[in-house]
Amino acid sequence: METKPPNNNTSDDVDLGHVFNAIGRLFERLFRFIGSIFKGILAFFIFFLKVIIANIVIIAIVLGLAFAIGFFTEKVKKPVYEASMIVKPYFDSKYQLISSIDYFNSLLNEKRYDLVSDIFEISEEESQSLTKFEVKVGPETKNDLLRQYDEYLKSLDSSRANTVTYTDFVENRDIYSSELFLVTAKSRKKDIFRKLEGSIDAIFSNSYSIEQKAKRDQILKIKKETFEKDLESMDSLQSLYSNVIRKEADRGTVSVNVQGLLPMQQEKAETREFDVLIIGMRTRDSIKLLDQMEVEENSYFEVLSRFPEVGKKKSDIFSKDWFMYPAFAFIGLC
Repeated sequence: METKPPNNNTSDDVDLGHVFNAIGRLFERLFRFIGSIFKGILAFFIFFLKVIIANIVIIAIVLGLAFAIGFFTEKVKKPVYEASMIVKPYFDSKYQLISSIDYFNSLLNEKRYDLVSDIFEISEEESQSLTKFEVKVGPETKNDLLRQYDEYLKSLDSSRANTVTYTDFVENRDIYSSELFLVTAKSRKKDIFRKLEGSIDAIFSNSYSIEQKAKRDQILKIKKETFEKDLESMDSLQSLYSNVIRKEADRGTVSVNVQGLLPMQQEKAETREFDVLIIGMRTRDSIKLLDQMEVEENSYFEVLSRFPEVGKKKSDIFSKDWFMYPAFAFIGLC
């Protein structure tokens, strides 16, 4: 009797059918969920527009009054001028810069104009014209960030450096990571900013930065003295090698015959004057580098751009009363 092998095609088709049905139901639920979100957003806007249309007269009156009041106060009050300077602090004086700017703002908020006038050596009337100080990260190019990233990787061990990407480095930077800082002063007097520079310059010369500079100078002095001593030793050694070579040249080659044996030639003294010369050149380059470092970072800060004689008028829309008053009124109505 002939037996037929079992047919598994039907069961396979049933399993595939269940899989496709499950996938179809999953996509159906997903599209239904997305559709419900869009429906909710649309319903909210429709409800919002209905409320606005129903109260359009009240809203128009309130916004019109807020705009009129803001426009009037904007015309009455004095304009605000601002000016900026770019500085590059050394010896960790940037910490004192940021804390001092916060201190100046706290004095202005508390209306301690007597202290402000003493700090900046200006009249109390001029101190009352000051409104705010700001300090932000200075202008940085992509090359500057790449250089700082490379220096940061060199300060880490190899295993840790492999886990830090350039994106992580840029995202995790804060204001203290910058080398350049943009200091901005705001005032209702447009020609006061040059008078503020002296007190801002004095911020960088604080007790901590003075101590850091003294330590740096002492370290450079010790390194330079060490290199100079090494250089003297190398000069003496090079002079000795030169004398040996000169004497050998004057003496010539000497041959000695001992009892019929082959003549024995005097061996030439082995010197390494070229190696000594290379090391001496490197030592001199190191001394030059130390001198260059001392000259370049001999002050507590550098000013890349100072305050202008006259500040520019602040024209930010968020500082305009005719815009902010209606905005706050509309939020209050909502």
